[in-house]
Amino acid sequence: MTDDHVCKPGATVYYCPTAGDTESDCHGGFDVCCDHTDLHQQLLACSLAHCRQAHAPHSWEPQPGMMSVYCEGHSVAVNPPAS
Repeated sequence: MTDDHVCKPGATVYYCPTAGDTESDCHGGFDVCCDHTDLHQQLLACSLAHCRQAHAPHSWEPQPGMMSVYCEGHSVAVNPPAS
C-alpha cells in the first residue's frame, strides 16, 4: 500500500481541460500534459453556496470577468463503475 501524494506547501494545482486531469508545479511544471498551458485553470473549490452540496466538477469565475478556475466537485462520482 502506498501513501497518497501530498504536494509541498505553496504548490499550485491546475486542471488541464485538454488532458482532463490535474497537474501540480511540485511535479516539475505544467507542460507535461499538453501544449495548451494557456488553457489551464487553477484548482479552487467553488463558492460556499455549493460547497456543502453534492455537485459535479465544473469551471467557474470567482468574480465576474476573472479568469475561470476549476472545482473538482463534491461527493459525486465522476466515472461510476460499470455494472
